[in-house]
Amino acid sequence: MSIQVIEDKYNPILKRREIKAVISHEGKATPSKEEVKKIISEFFNASLEKIEVCKIFSKKGIGKSDVKIRVWDNEAPKIEKKRSKEKSEKEGEK
Repeated sequence: MSIQVIEDKYNPILKRREIKAVISHEGKATPSKEEVKKIISEFFNASLEKIEVCKIFSKKGIGKSDVKIRVWDNEAPKIEKKRSKEKSEKEGEK
């Protein structure tokens, strides 16, 4: 797999890099978030804890995926999705 960086901006207020890239994965399935994290950590020489994969969008029939990534100066924040939290609370009530 190879990576091509389309846009790389630094956000000083949030202390993170905001990266848009294209990952080529011809003949293979769309890479998982963990695979993308490994590729980005090698490419930007950053630890896995600092990388947040926001979006992976595969282009149909081409073998390329657009990815949106954030590389934090400190450890990436752990954000729990609201929907899954509400679902677990409802299951707990039953």
